[in-house]
Amino acid sequence: MKTRKQSNFILQSFACLPLLLLAILCFFAFGLPTQYGETYLGEMTYKMSRLEEIDGKRIIVIGGSSVAFGQDSALMETYLDGYSVVNFGLYGDLGTKLMLDLAEDSINEDDIVIIAPEIDQQTLSLFFSGNTFWQAADGNFRMLSHVKRENIGTIIGTFPQFAAKKAGYFLNGSPNPNDIYRRDSFNRYGDIKSGLRDHNTMNNGFDANHLVEFAPSIVSDDFIDYLNQFAAKVQHCGARIYYRMCPVNDRAISGNHSIDDFYDYLDEKLNFDILGDPNHSIIDWKYFYDSNFHLNDSGVKLNTRNLIRDVKIILADTSPTDIVVPDAPVPPIYDHSGDNSDAEMFTYSLENNCYIINGLTAEGKLREQLIIPTQYNGLPVIDYSKTAFDDAINLTQLTLQENISTIYDRSFEGCIKLTKLILLHTAPNHCTVGNDLFGTAKFNVYVPSDLVYSYRVNYFWAQYGDRILAF
Repeated sequence: MKTRKQSNFILQSFACLPLLLLAILCFFAFGLPTQYGETYLGEMTYKMSRLEEIDGKRIIVIGGSSVAFGQDSALMETYLDGYSVVNFGLYGDLGTKLMLDLAEDSINEDDIVIIAPEIDQQTLSLFFSGNTFWQAADGNFRMLSHVKRENIGTIIGTFPQFAAKKAGYFLNGSPNPNDIYRRDSFNRYGDIKSGLRDHNTMNNGFDANHLVEFAPSIVSDDFIDYLNQFAAKVQHCGARIYYRMCPVNDRAISGNHSIDDFYDYLDEKLNFDILGDPNHSIIDWKYFYDSNFHLNDSGVKLNTRNLIRDVKIILADTSPTDIVVPDAPVPPIYDHSGDNSDAEMFTYSLENNCYIINGLTAEGKLREQLIIPTQYNGLPVIDYSKTAFDDAINLTQLTLQENISTIYDRSFEGCIKLTKLILLHTAPNHCTVGNDLFGTAKFNVYVPSDLVYSYRVNYFWAQYGDRILAF
């Protein structure tokens, strides 16, 4: 029989458990070495340092990944004499609000601040991702001092998951991505280096999972208010502030609104000016890389030239901007090779000498395992339709090879028995994905064992990290 003293000791011990757990999590988060330093989000530390340390007059461009992928800052400094350039764009999942909050205290008199978020409902709102923030802050926890009061609850709520994942990486090896989405893809300005993205890699030249609508309704009212409040603070510091349309893939535009409609709405709502002609932001699809907002190397030259010209107008600088823009690169025709053993299980449509899978044959509908072929009748298979697998009710395992570069949102919901989606791609960015991959489906994604961590921290795939496993 336990004595009262023993019972009190047990109760006190249980009462201490939450504090002990918190101490362990804090050690994992703050005591262990940086684990996300080599990832794409690891660049945030360096962007913060450049913003805080560069003196003199500066041009600070704030946004998401379209900024990181969209400008040549060294070229801007060449043509905008007397200004240093800070590329302060990284990842839309951080949220535009956070990028503004991180920059706010470092803006000085005579700076020119340009806000250029992607035209997307998430980036044009007060969206804030605690999980993504923690990964970006790993190794530079001074960023916590910039988090606003309204986001502290999210920060606290996502802390345990971050700490636990960091401990897991410490024990099993830090993520070290093998594609462009990694820390060493950036130069000292915070731009993605040239030479890493030659041409458009998307099916049909655009990402069908992220179509671009110029509907004013995608901009939240509280976001407009926040921009205006931020602008007032910037102007009070003696800096100038402008909004600028980000580059947009011309093939990705949908809906009934024009960019002029969008411009007029913003012009009415914002208490500061919009920079440049909005129609210059709509760019030929061949100048993009792997998303409707990410430019390839040639596209960067085009957008940078336009940006320089826009800034020169507000500076009353009439000097020539004689930048030669390269021709839009034409995507190469790949000689796809791979496993075509299941080619007869599918039905196809032929477009431009390439096949697109649009369904299954009677025999294919009975199969439990299928491999999407790379060729059919001697011609490449490059895509599948969003409804191709609606009748695949017996399918439990589906394998995608390198020829499939986009997975459409909810396209496997008809596969009610699917448990394994296997990807044979050699790098995560060889196959892009939208924000609603699963829908109501219950499958997991299996990738080569040496790429699991790369997928889990990848720009496109990180949101599905908990359902990415090794095969």
